[in-house]
Amino acid sequence: KMRLFHKHTLALVALAPVLAAAAPLEAPITQAPTAHLHSGVVHIDARSGCDGTGTGLADRPLRTVGEWQRRVAGGSGNTTGLSFGPGIHTVAQTLRITQSSPTPFVISGAGKGVTTLSGGIKIDGVVETTHGPSKQRAWVATLPSNTSYFRQLFLQPLSEQGNASFVRRVSARSEVMVYDKANPHDTEHSIVYSTGQVLPRYHNQEDVLATLFHCWTATTHRIRSITAANNTLTLYQAPHVDIPRCEHASGKRFLIEDALEELSIGEFYFDRMSKVLTYLPLAGETLEGTSLWAPQLITVLSIDAAAGATDVSVQDLSIVHGAADMSGFFTGDCDGQSATNLRSGVLQVNGSVVPGARAVTANIARVEVAHTGSIGVVVGGMVQSASLTYLTVHDTGAGAVRVGTTALQPPTLDYDATRATDTPGAGAFGTASATAIGITSVTLADSDLSDGGHVYKMGPGVQLDDCTNCTVTHNAIHDFHYTGISTGYGFQDNRIVNSQLSFNHIHGIGTQNASDGLSDLGCVYTWGGRQTLRVHDNLCHDVASYNYGGWGFYNDQTTQDVHWVGNAVHSTLDACYHNHEGFNVVVANNILVGQGLVLRSAAPSPPPTDWHAAANITRNILVTHSEDVFQSTDVREWALSQFDDNVYHRADGQGISFPGGVPFSKWQAVGAGTTHGGQDKHSVEGDPQFDSTDPNQFGLKPTSPALKLGFQPLNLSTVGPRSATSAQTKSCQV
Repeated sequence: KMRLFHKHTLALVALAPVLAAAAPLEAPITQAPTAHLHSGVVHIDARSGCDGTGTGLADRPLRTVGEWQRRVAGGSGNTTGLSFGPGIHTVAQTLRITQSSPTPFVISGAGKGVTTLSGGIKIDGVVETTHGPSKQRAWVATLPSNTSYFRQLFLQPLSEQGNASFVRRVSARSEVMVYDKANPHDTEHSIVYSTGQVLPRYHNQEDVLATLFHCWTATTHRIRSITAANNTLTLYQAPHVDIPRCEHASGKRFLIEDALEELSIGEFYFDRMSKVLTYLPLAGETLEGTSLWAPQLITVLSIDAAAGATDVSVQDLSIVHGAADMSGFFTGDCDGQSATNLRSGVLQVNGSVVPGARAVTANIARVEVAHTGSIGVVVGGMVQSASLTYLTVHDTGAGAVRVGTTALQPPTLDYDATRATDTPGAGAFGTASATAIGITSVTLADSDLSDGGHVYKMGPGVQLDDCTNCTVTHNAIHDFHYTGISTGYGFQDNRIVNSQLSFNHIHGIGTQNASDGLSDLGCVYTWGGRQTLRVHDNLCHDVASYNYGGWGFYNDQTTQDVHWVGNAVHSTLDACYHNHEGFNVVVANNILVGQGLVLRSAAPSPPPTDWHAAANITRNILVTHSEDVFQSTDVREWALSQFDDNVYHRADGQGISFPGGVPFSKWQAVGAGTTHGGQDKHSVEGDPQFDSTDPNQFGLKPTSPALKLGFQPLNLSTVGPRSATSAQTKSCQV
């Protein structure tokens, strides 16, 4: 990567002169209304409305949502809903719905991509100039003094202006580098880098960040100090445990971010002190044909039950430009497995966290959430019913959807908290909760969730922290750095109760050998504890990882009572199913086709005498192309599991070695260290006889040995989102 500043000098090229300022942000909600606000549904039209004389009627709409906020704050009108017209509506302050109504409070638009709510500001006064010693072409603007810090910039071509289509640009950063070692004198906060990787001092160093990669997370830190004499970089907030813990999997990777000295083509730098934005455009990008947007609000739309909202619907619109909430990195547990240290989203359903409080009901349909720095949709608190259907959530800073608001630890600061962050991002849910807080009956269906983890790389597509009677069904979940669906929280019991994941198409999870990849991930991951969860009729494929653990389905430690039934898994870097100390688990009627290993089980080292990892593995088709079906670190890992009525096949014609290194006949006769004799008494080795060359369709020929053992054929044609018509038809048939 070409740097525009020399790495061995502190001299900085002066920034471009201060240019014309952008239009000021919308004024605070204090202005007195100039016309009476109509009671009922208020209409807002960004193109033809009028804030001065508008009443909110369809023929006299307001122009901005800020005007509605001002008038409601002044006690005007009794609003029962908001109807947004086409175009981009800038939301200068979080649109917080607190009204209680005998009928649902409906927020509606003219359609996804037609009506857009933006939590950002459009940047005016941009001028093309040059930057750095090499005179790179640059776009420069001075933003208003009240502009908050931002870590992403969004561009929109002229041809797309007015809709929700934007292109993300990242802040100035180095290439991913490999440090030498953790500092042996402070393994929690400090690394030793190689000469030339880190500058002795950076411009506005208090804003420069260092990101370290670990096993299943990547943590971002403020820099406490740089000691050039011994090449030591010291961080404020320590990652979980210590830095060397995952160096075997992380490859000791790190990078420097938000540093002016690292600015390269296609990146931007926002100087928080001077409010000057500098962007180096790509070839072909023209200032005349492009608009620039800076995200400002962490949460754009909030349904707030604690303040009175009880029944709210959101439909037919797009929400974009949520800012990245960095408080999850700067307070509490910096590690943030599954980005659970992040408790704010662009669209939030905030149920009360007070026991006994009235619960909220929400219906969110045909909504797009995109181009944002945090989670797309968050449902938390006392929510008794939430329907999330036909969503399109993409280009997110973390995951797409989260149900539950638990943080790993209460905030514990070990850095100078006086830093002026502009938007401290305390989150909407107060202090961390160690127990479930009553989320029930949430359905996420027929949605397309993709392309996440651009700030919090460990954000899964869907995170279920705690939920009772919840369903995730008929979704497409793809292209996330980490896991597709993560369930449970912190190895605690009864976080997930009577819930199911079904008919989801999960693929493109993780990245193999990519410089920013993570490890230890899968299509579906259960985060331990007793979970009465049924995972059925899902299709999982194309899972990779940076180092290890590109699993299909993954039970982590202490997972109990999960049933995996009727799923298909193929093209995973590692085992299709990984049981890490789970027990009372059922794996039945699945098709697991591994590039290599198919089943893996892991034990503590050394295993305690009372350790057990029991699974009932029956009526499955298990196919490997070139390796053994089984991998285990200790033969006892399969001792308390039961196998039968399975079909085993190695496509290269080699024999399969079963646990303990025994052939199939001996495995059937005596097992391997089992307490109940032989295994797979009725199972067979042989070709399962798939009747399709389509890797995502595993139909069976009538002569398949699996059918004779009771295997029920899978119908994978129904996985993924349904159209509104087909979903309604299906519902009527049930």
